[in-house]
Amino acid sequence: MTSNTSSLNIFDPLPARRQAKSLIAHWYAPPYIVDLVDVVPGPETEPEALAAVKDLLESLGKEPIVLSKFISGFIANRLQAALNLEVFFLLDQGYATPEQIDKAVKSGLGLRMPLLGILRKADYPGLELIQQLLTNKTYEPPQGLHRSQTLDELIKIGRTGVMAGKGFFNYGGRPAEELFRERDLKLLALQKCLRQLGDLE
Repeated sequence: MTSNTSSLNIFDPLPARRQAKSLIAHWYAPPYIVDLVDVVPGPETEPEALAAVKDLLESLGKEPIVLSKFISGFIANRLQAALNLEVFFLLDQGYATPEQIDKAVKSGLGLRMPLLGILRKADYPGLELIQQLLTNKTYEPPQGLHRSQTLDELIKIGRTGVMAGKGFFNYGGRPAEELFRERDLKLLALQKCLRQLGDLE
């Protein structure tokens, strides 16, 4: 048995008879394009069950990442959650607009990450610099941020995203189906380019 949960610990409530054959296989959206699948075994998951799920995902062209043990949110969702805290802090405190934040990501972080990731990127300027930045405490993450005034206000006036025609951005009355199709085609084109480039070793 597998679960597609993105954060819940399914292993605690499972009866003992299910533990050996159970694990998490969390697909990322849109799952018909994005390669990543989190694979998380429970403390009693049999290696054979884990190997079977991993082999199946690889045969489908997916990129399964097997965690050694459960942690809520796994890897990508935890990184995204940390990024979201900073994004909403910058918005709520008036430091930046949605346009500026997305431009910073697409023109800087987003350009480097597909090729370098995060930790390989740290290797290039040198780990001594990263160590120094940690020691200097040049950055303090937002504390106790569980709501966003910006987000609450947008939702209150019905700007809930692509399906509503407006969210942080105005989609000009274009049908949601058209926007999703455009996103998917561009993701596929980007994916093809990245696969042609290959990994940076």
